[in-house]
Amino acid sequence: AFLEDLPGVCSAYRMLAAAEGLSVGFDPFAHDGSRAPEAQPLPGTPAAADAMLSNALREKVDRAIERLFLLLGVLYPKSEIDLVQANFKEASASQRANALEILDNVVEKSLKRQLIPLLDDTPRAAKLREAAQLFELPVHSSAEWIQAMLADENPWIVACVTYYAGEHRAPGASVWLPSLLNHRSPVVREAALAALERVVPAAELQSAVKSALKDDFAPIRKRAETVMQSGLTGPSRTAKALA
Repeated sequence: AFLEDLPGVCSAYRMLAAAEGLSVGFDPFAHDGSRAPEAQPLPGTPAAADAMLSNALREKVDRAIERLFLLLGVLYPKSEIDLVQANFKEASASQRANALEILDNVVEKSLKRQLIPLLDDTPRAAKLREAAQLFELPVHSSAEWIQAMLADENPWIVACVTYYAGEHRAPGASVWLPSLLNHRSPVVREAALAALERVVPAAELQSAVKSALKDDFAPIRKRAETVMQSGLTGPSRTAKALA
């Protein structure tokens, strides 16, 4: 019953599944040096969009893990859980292995079965295979993952996946992107404007961004005015600013 009331674990695995399904280019959750690309990707490119989305998903998983450690510190000896958390953050493989060994000895079997694959050094795909035995993780196409992420409660996740859809010219994006110009968060509206400049033909772009002329956020209005005046597409200042 306790595990069923711990949605943070399943949510973390779901973010891993999203990263895998969207093929963001590198594993943002590994401890083996692959948390970041070797070189900073050029702004306004698919690689930049991949990096942004990867980092946003990783940060969400990291926050979920922080909350899990807080909960574990209440349920089990806090000194041991604090040691596990401290060692888990270290770059040394031996220290992380020691942390997992402590966790394995302290935490009840049903709980550690969910936690350890999330925290260990196995590749993302291996983590998801383990998680699939415990949770009903969705199996989506990339287009379906984009739609799922657009419903996330975190505006930054929504903005990153919107930017990703634009840079990758996601099929059908021109249909749903205009509605995001009315999103409650200005960062999402800004990302939607940048994405529209990527996916909408020049002849249709002015009509698509017209509603942004009345946006409460001045930079969005200014960019929309530029689009209306020029009617040109291509890498926008908005896209570069987001990258």
